[in-house]
Amino acid sequence: MELEDGSEPAPSLEARLGEAEARLGKMERQLFETEAKYRTLLEQLPAAIYVDEPNADGTTIYVSPQIEELVHPDDRDRLIAEYEEFLRTGQPENGDYRFLRPDGSTVWVHDRSKLVRDADGYPMFVQGVMFDITAQKEAELRISHLAYHDALTDLPNRVMFDEHLHLELGGEGELARAAVDLAVGRIMEALGEPAILAGSEVSTAGSVGSAIYPFDGEDRRALLMCADASMYALKRDARLAG
Repeated sequence: MELEDGSEPAPSLEARLGEAEARLGKMERQLFETEAKYRTLLEQLPAAIYVDEPNADGTTIYVSPQIEELVHPDDRDRLIAEYEEFLRTGQPENGDYRFLRPDGSTVWVHDRSKLVRDADGYPMFVQGVMFDITAQKEAELRISHLAYHDALTDLPNRVMFDEHLHLELGGEGELARAAVDLAVGRIMEALGEPAILAGSEVSTAGSVGSAIYPFDGEDRRALLMCADASMYALKRDARLAG
């Protein structure tokens, strides 16, 4: 149909609504496809992604579905304090803390977050990514344990003793002779208890040397030398008596 001037008549309201609905439907499909594409990509990453509201409650807008854990109770206060400081300063945040899985096991994560602002500098949201560092943390703990414990008996070694002695010397109190004698006595009693090994009773014996600060030495080296001398003297006396 043409008007008298030869132009096409304007589309009816119904036709315009139909075109608008068609365009809207197309945009929704494109949005769904884009969201599905990037959601699948994010879920395949070896990390967890999250987006939070920029407030102290940290209201979650989005989080990767693999996150089902709760923050470990021992780390919660530190995490809250660090997050509040992050919101106050706006500086990128990095931190390690623990999650508790539904089965009760612990997982360590390294968290990196950044505050995203609009053109006027107003905080819009917090973006973050968390990496599972459980294997790394467990390896660090094993190395630390081996550094201070005997590999065969798992008992504290000389390195741990040296560090504790160094701390004690840096303090203000003196070790009482009676307390040391009591401790040595308990060690000797424990060593004297028979043990069953491969069905047979085995008896052990030992010698323990002691030194008291500051009476036997005023530094770690002098105390260790005095304790070693005391121990070897006890061993010599035991051999002579036997």
